[in-house]
Amino acid sequence: MKTYFLMPSFDDMLKDNLTKLFKSNEDLHIAVAYFNNEYFSNLIIERAELKLKTFLILNTSDIVRPKEVSQSQVVISKALVNILKNEYNNAYINCKSLGVRINGNYQNMHHKFIFNKYKLFIGSLNLTDAALNRNFESIIEIDNKSVINKFHQEFGKLWNLASEIFSNRDGELRSIMCPKCEMSDGVDFESFGPICFMCGYKFIVG
Repeated sequence: MKTYFLMPSFDDMLKDNLTKLFKSNEDLHIAVAYFNNEYFSNLIIERAELKLKTFLILNTSDIVRPKEVSQSQVVISKALVNILKNEYNNAYINCKSLGVRINGNYQNMHHKFIFNKYKLFIGSLNLTDAALNRNFESIIEIDNKSVINKFHQEFGKLWNLASEIFSNRDGELRSIMCPKCEMSDGVDFESFGPICFMCGYKFIVG
């Protein structure tokens, strides 16, 4: 077992070991609430090009955001758009989201674990630029087959409950964009909440 404690900068050893996991020949399973990091999205696409399977579960409430009181839209990161629009999506990249909105409140899928047949990484880490570069995070790397098995079983339960991510009602995908300044760079829900930190626009979230 190995432990990693991230300060506001990416731990090179963790990055190397996660990269090895993503580049392994085994099926890769990812359950994280948030995903906007292009480095790891590119590794997932590289896996697909090598015909290696990746299964990804994300939190629904960060993907489907209310546009107006009675209307929602799919608003996702550029990294996830690249994955979903990849020609290998559905064949070697399988994406689902999990999270239910009841009476205006979200029940979030808040897990953060990544594993293959031989390794499990679990802790507070989302696959986001904020988590990898600016946050204080903790992660444990485990190679105990019995523990990995339990997480594999839990992932299967989540997968059966989750819904496929493919597009909005019009069959379109787009990245999160501020409707006021029409920029994506100032939108980071995990770090700053539902606000564009470049122009101050506040998103309607309920």
